[in-house]
Amino acid sequence: MWDPWAANFSSLDTTMTTSIFKLTHLPAELLCYILFFLTNKNDLRHLCLTSRILLPESRRRLYRHVWFKGMKNLMLWTETILSSDIHAALVFTVTLPSRGGLSGYYERALGKCLAALPHLEKLNISHWMTQKTSNAYLSPKMLEGCSKSLRSFNNDLADVKFNQEAFAPLGFFATHPNIQSIRIAHTTVHDMLPLSYDGEVPLDILPELSILQVEDVDILQAFRLKPIQRLCIGAVALTLKTIKVLIEALEPFCDTLISLCVQVIRLDRRASMANFIEQLATCVPKLRHLSLLGLIGSAIAANLIPGESISFLLTPMRALPNLQTLIIGTSCMMIKLGGWGPPTNFTLYLKTTHAHTPHLIVNEDLSKFFGICKKLEKVTFGCARDFSGAPPKCFMRSRRCGGVVVECQGEDFLDTGYWVVA
Repeated sequence: MWDPWAANFSSLDTTMTTSIFKLTHLPAELLCYILFFLTNKNDLRHLCLTSRILLPESRRRLYRHVWFKGMKNLMLWTETILSSDIHAALVFTVTLPSRGGLSGYYERALGKCLAALPHLEKLNISHWMTQKTSNAYLSPKMLEGCSKSLRSFNNDLADVKFNQEAFAPLGFFATHPNIQSIRIAHTTVHDMLPLSYDGEVPLDILPELSILQVEDVDILQAFRLKPIQRLCIGAVALTLKTIKVLIEALEPFCDTLISLCVQVIRLDRRASMANFIEQLATCVPKLRHLSLLGLIGSAIAANLIPGESISFLLTPMRALPNLQTLIIGTSCMMIKLGGWGPPTNFTLYLKTTHAHTPHLIVNEDLSKFFGICKKLEKVTFGCARDFSGAPPKCFMRSRRCGGVVVECQGEDFLDTGYWVVA
């Protein structure tokens, strides 16, 4: 017997149906019935507005993380929040563009809008072109009304005035003491902090800070009084000279740091990586999660002998007895023209490293890591899906199978902030 509901449901786009099921716990039969009478089955928002049954849950899904790339949508959203008693309470994360043309009216309206979000936990200022800009509309005063429940603040905008006002004694960070995680764009300590701070963030500013993402190693000295547990550094050159500087910068966090992610933009030789890991083990003995991204991939691909491609990492790994997660990413992002961008030979580099890595990294290689690091639970190698089209190789120690190492589905780890929650 032909079932019109099932026939209609099966013809829908797979991604669309998956998104619908995530919105509600309604039985599949009822969802099929609703979908059959929709004229526009490929528009999730149309679906949400059409069905009163799905509307409450769809609102929660659509407004939980609001992400803008243009001023027009930002202005429309601002008007919606200020004129509604429902939507403001649904927003937990907001990602604002860092530059654009807003009139004085909408600048004030946006400040009121952010202040009207009672459950806002994460605020992102995202920049899509260059990190330095001359027409940024944002100011700390616009953000000071944000909820005191704010836990995370990620800023891609390298603006001296913005940073110094935010870190001022009565500025944005002083009035939001519950912030636990921040990202600081490419800058210097001198440009980031008021002169009265003498180069370091006072104890009463960001007292709960434990997660930090920076682009430059030199910025770390400003946070040496903070109990940083998770750290990501976006531009690291591993030479004999810079390794010493990096290790010295990490020493203030020796008793607290458990997760470290570094993006390697320069690597003189493979021995530099081994030297870095050996010194790292001495500096931060509690380290449980280590992520090595960028040019580390080319160091592996440089040796085309299977079984020996990662041997230069095995010996220093013995010094990390508490390591639980190891991620080696072969995607390379470099600082270029004041902002993040691919190197000139980016396509060739990706073809080279990603083509070699699956052949070089075999199960026998990975078993050596698990044998050396007894607490190791997960190892991931490869290139981000966005760059290669394929997920990285991922292996885990299966406790259910008596500790046997098994291959599992890889993750798009470059863009997910995995190091924050590891």
